[in-house]
Amino acid sequence: MRESRKTRYTRMALQDALCGLMATKPFPAISVTELCVEADVNRTTFYSHYQDQACLLEEIESAALESVNRLLDGLKGQAADEILRRGVHMLATDEAHLGILLGRHGDPEFQEELFSNIFARCGIKPTTKESTPHDLDFAFVLGGSVSLLQRWMETGKRTPERDVAAAIARFATSIA
Repeated sequence: MRESRKTRYTRMALQDALCGLMATKPFPAISVTELCVEADVNRTTFYSHYQDQACLLEEIESAALESVNRLLDGLKGQAADEILRRGVHMLATDEAHLGILLGRHGDPEFQEELFSNIFARCGIKPTTKESTPHDLDFAFVLGGSVSLLQRWMETGKRTPERDVAAAIARFATSIA
């Protein structure tokens, strides 16, 4: 069954409100009351759509992952540096949600999953669930890539996207 326009609008208002608040404060510090004030909806409306803030965040993260995966599906057969360049471009242009989710107040598990998906499409992935030198290198590159993007966004994206993607590609492909 299709959602009504009002339902879609309310959900989008709540998603935008959460992302707006996450731009300035950590997710655990955001209350339902703050979300409702920011989205201009009452608590009853919030609870008619979501069980809690975590459910709202999960919906936003799922939609972001789906969007990135659609992009990656369209890049099958491309070189790792092209996949990373397109990924960085997507992050740079979708600051409303994806940029916030990758920011300092974003969910580290989501950030890891996102980059793991991107790296997997580039043929870069951990070999096991254990601590091998390769897996430690992968974890380092994963965390470093997230940190690099956060710094790039926080400093106004002065470095061209292609240079940011090239830096990530250099580090990531060195462990492939």
